[in-house]
Amino acid sequence: MQIVQDLTKSHQASNNPKQISISKMLKKILEIENVGPYSSNPVKSSKDWNGEFKSKNIIYGENGVGKTTLALILTSLHGDDNLLKEKRTIGSSTPQKLRILMADGSIRKYTDNKWDKHCSEINVFDVHYIEDNVYIGSSLLSETRNNLFQIIAGEEGIQLKKKLEELYGHLNDFRRAKTRIKNELKSNENLTQDVTKRLQEDLKFYTAEIKYKTNHIRQVNVELGEYSQKTFENNIEIINKYLRYFTPHIRLEKFSKSHSGPRQLVSYSLSVSGEIVGFHGLKGGSGRKIKYSLSEGDKSAFAFSFFLAQLEKGDLSKKIVVFDDPISSFDQARRNATINQLMRISSSCLQLFVSTHDINFAKALARKFEAASTVNLKISKNSSTSHIVAHDIENETLSGVFKDIKVLSSYLNQGASSELEKREVIRCIRPILEGILRIKYFNEIERGEWLGDMLGKIDKSTPNDRLFRLKDLVPDIGEINDYSKEFHHSDPTSPWGDTINDEELRIFVRRTLQTIDQI
Repeated sequence: MQIVQDLTKSHQASNNPKQISISKMLKKILEIENVGPYSSNPVKSSKDWNGEFKSKNIIYGENGVGKTTLALILTSLHGDDNLLKEKRTIGSSTPQKLRILMADGSIRKYTDNKWDKHCSEINVFDVHYIEDNVYIGSSLLSETRNNLFQIIAGEEGIQLKKKLEELYGHLNDFRRAKTRIKNELKSNENLTQDVTKRLQEDLKFYTAEIKYKTNHIRQVNVELGEYSQKTFENNIEIINKYLRYFTPHIRLEKFSKSHSGPRQLVSYSLSVSGEIVGFHGLKGGSGRKIKYSLSEGDKSAFAFSFFLAQLEKGDLSKKIVVFDDPISSFDQARRNATINQLMRISSSCLQLFVSTHDINFAKALARKFEAASTVNLKISKNSSTSHIVAHDIENETLSGVFKDIKVLSSYLNQGASSELEKREVIRCIRPILEGILRIKYFNEIERGEWLGDMLGKIDKSTPNDRLFRLKDLVPDIGEINDYSKEFHHSDPTSPWGDTINDEELRIFVRRTLQTIDQI
């Protein structure tokens, strides 16, 4: 009976599309060896994080810590084994090795410069996606134009392209064979009549095949051209839909296709504030080039819109979507629009990863996402090695006064494990009092006035002054100030030495928090 139940559960799971999709999520990075700045054990689990990814993952890190390396690892896992060779750790000669645990318990392994199995569900937006598929700098190189066709053509277009490649392969084989026979007939005068006749028959065969293949190629090119036109129009409509969110003065006007042998090359032109611009200037137009017509923010917005449009192809619920720094210093005006799009994608895609160097963007995104399905992470770099750790983004983004108050509150609840931590607690006391006074009495406290100056003003205040209500607090504030300032400067002659009495510190921390309640 148990066997029957187990088989029934197994059958139900195998026929549950949602369960199958979830099993393809990335669960944990187990090992990274000789790839970028990461240590061999890149994930640092803790009481706040078990080291496992969730359906929504926000990764903060300063520039240079390994965000783009992480995106490249996932791009490689999608299907490019050779990509990681370019990211060998500087100064390391050990073989590259990676192990990534999937939600179904399987492990994807990278050894001997290849993955044992790829993960086609991954879609990555990063600077390499932009350069490989949309533009490089302000140029559209031949290789990029070829990649661009691969992205926008769709499955049918790619199959037609493969058919062309096969036909061109046969055509080139026949041309080489024809050339070889002609050379043999021309250079060898001692051929027998039978050999000559056979070679001439072969020559006729290859000539006919070349004609047939050439006509077939022409026919497939026409078919591909007609198909591409419909596909391009659909892509234009979707891309422009997203451009309206980010940069409404720009529209994608058209895609242009040409071919060089089997290579299908695509370019495009844009409308910028109503004027048509292209990569090489346009005949009959102003001759303006994209290079001089788009700001860096405009180019970034176009690439982002292009990527979002491609996500609409296929089932988003089966896709793992990765954004590496979707907001740059050029995109501040598009912050809210970007967050809205990431929210939309997160509600539909299988799994989302967003890495950013902008801590406030990470915080805004984290506040939008559902907490239970989101993990906030940080790439932390020590010396030359990077680790992925849990990120208390709310505490890290507290402004000065609030962060200092949090330090005092945490000390009362959790204590301090060292003299250094106690000293940090003491050094927060005076800035808290100064900060609260500056905020509440911003008209009375001048820039450059410190706690001693503030106490003097309170002491001299009259009943008509707003500061007068604080007169009864002057003794308390003065005593707290006297206690804390002993530790703001190094004094080898201090009668108290270097040891901080824990109970005394707790008393003054409580008095500080009680005082700011009364200010």
